[in-house]
Amino acid sequence: MSVNDNTEDNDNNHLALSHPLIGSQVNQIEEVNDLKNRLSFNDFFYTLVAKVSNNPDKCNVWNYVLLDMIENNVINESMLSDVLRMTTDATRSESVANREFSCHMVSKLSRRLNERVFMDRILPLVQYLCQDLQPSIRAHISRQMFVLSQNFSLQIIKTQILPKLMDMTNDSELIVRIASLESLIDLIPKFDDEFNKQIILPQIISIFDFALVENDCSLSLIFMNFAKLCQTLPKNVISREKWFLDYYCNIFLISNDFQMEPKVSNFERDFTERDAQCRALLALYFPILLQIYGSNDTLFSILNFLCCDLDISVVRAISSVFNEICILMKNPFILYPQLSKLMSQRNIIVIKALSPSLATILINTIKSTPIDKKNELFVDLIQNLIGCENTICLNLDWRLQIKFYENLIQVLVHFPVNIIQTVFLPLLLNRILTSRPIPSRIETSRCLLILFLNLPVLSEVFNIYQWFVTTLCCGQSWSQRMLFINVCYIIIELCDENIFISYFLE
Repeated sequence: MSVNDNTEDNDNNHLALSHPLIGSQVNQIEEVNDLKNRLSFNDFFYTLVAKVSNNPDKCNVWNYVLLDMIENNVINESMLSDVLRMTTDATRSESVANREFSCHMVSKLSRRLNERVFMDRILPLVQYLCQDLQPSIRAHISRQMFVLSQNFSLQIIKTQILPKLMDMTNDSELIVRIASLESLIDLIPKFDDEFNKQIILPQIISIFDFALVENDCSLSLIFMNFAKLCQTLPKNVISREKWFLDYYCNIFLISNDFQMEPKVSNFERDFTERDAQCRALLALYFPILLQIYGSNDTLFSILNFLCCDLDISVVRAISSVFNEICILMKNPFILYPQLSKLMSQRNIIVIKALSPSLATILINTIKSTPIDKKNELFVDLIQNLIGCENTICLNLDWRLQIKFYENLIQVLVHFPVNIIQTVFLPLLLNRILTSRPIPSRIETSRCLLILFLNLPVLSEVFNIYQWFVTTLCCGQSWSQRMLFINVCYIIIELCDENIFISYFLE
C-alpha cells in the first residue's frame, strides 16, 4: 500500500497524519502529544476494522493487532458485533491465515460472551473449523478447545466442547491428534476422578496405544505428552492403573531394540533418531515414574541402561534429573555405580548436566556409604573427579571450570586429609599457575582458601599463605603478580586481618 493510499484511508476516518520526513524530533513529539492529533481507542478500533475488511487477503498483521486489542481492552456491544461479523467472515475465508485468525478469535471472544451467545454464534464457527480441510486449522481449533472451556459451565463443556474434542483425537492427521490430546489432558482437572477414569482416560490411552501399535515416527511425538498426563492425573488414579508403568516399559523395549546395530538406510536412520528421542524422554520422565511406583527391579534395570546409553542426548537427560532420582531413592550410595558411569564418560555435555547438583549428589553419597565401603568409594571418586576436571580444562569454558571447582571444594571437605594433601592440593595449585582463563585462576585461588578455612588441619601440613607470597608475589611474570593482588582482595574478604598483616602486608 502506498503513502497516498494511507493518506486517503486516514482522511476518510478523519485522522490527521503529519508528514514523516518534515520537522525536527521535538516538533514530531509535540505533534504526537497534541490532543487534536491524539488517536482515540474507538477511532483506532474502527480504522483497524476497516483495514481488515478492505484487505481480506493481506490482513494477517492487522488481525493479530486486533487480537491484542480484544484481549487487553474493554469493547462495547457495537464493537463486539463487528468482531463477531469479522470472525464469521474469516472462518469461511479461502485464506488459511484468516481461518487461523478465526481460531484464535473464537477463544478470545468466549471470555466476553455469555453461554447463550456462545451457543448461538461461536459454537457453529467452532463446528465449521473442526471440519476444515486444512489439517493445520483443525489443529489450531483443537488447541483452543481448552481456552473455550474456561468460562462455561461443566454441563456446556461435557455436552458441547468435549464431544468435538474427542472426535478430533481420532483425526487422520497426526498434528490434529497431538493438539487434541494436549487439550484433552488440560481438561482433566475440570472433571472428577470417576468421570476421568470412565470417559477421558480410556480415550487418552487409546491414542497412546495406537501410536505404540503403529510404531512409526509419531511415537516420540505422542510420548512427549506422557509426563504431562502423569502430572495432571491424581497420583492415586495412576498408581491403581498398571497401564502407565507397562507403557513406559514398552517404550523402553521398542526404543532400545538394536541400539548396537548401525543403521544404513534413511528409513532406519529416522527410526534411530526417533528411538533416541524416546529414550531421552524416558530419562526425563524417570523421576515421575519413580515417585508414583517407587523403586523396583524393572525401573532400576531401565536406569542402568539409560546411564550407559550410546546416544549423548539420552545420557545428558538422565544426568539432568539424577539428583531428583537420588532424593526419591533416599539412599544415594546404591546409585553410585550409575553415577560413576556418567562421570567416567568424560563428556563435557554430561558434566554440564551434572554440574548444578554434583556437589549435593556426591556429599549425600559419601554420607550414606557404609564405613567399610568408603575407601573403595574414595578411590573411584578420585579417578572420576580428576577425569572430569581434565575434560573441563580442555574445553576452556572458564565459567564451567569455576562451577566445578566450587563443587569440588564442597565435596573435598568430606575427604580424608591425606587424600586432599597428596592428590587434590597439587592439582589445584597447578591450575592456579597454568590455567589459561584469568577468572579461572582467581576463583580457583578463592576455592582453595575456602578449603583451608573449612579444614584447619590442612594448614598444619601446608602453609598456603606463604605459597601465595613466594610463588605469586615473587613470580617472574606480571600475570602472577596481578593474580597475587587479586588474592589479597580475597584474603581481606575471607580471612582474619591478622593473617593479611602477617603474610601479605609487608
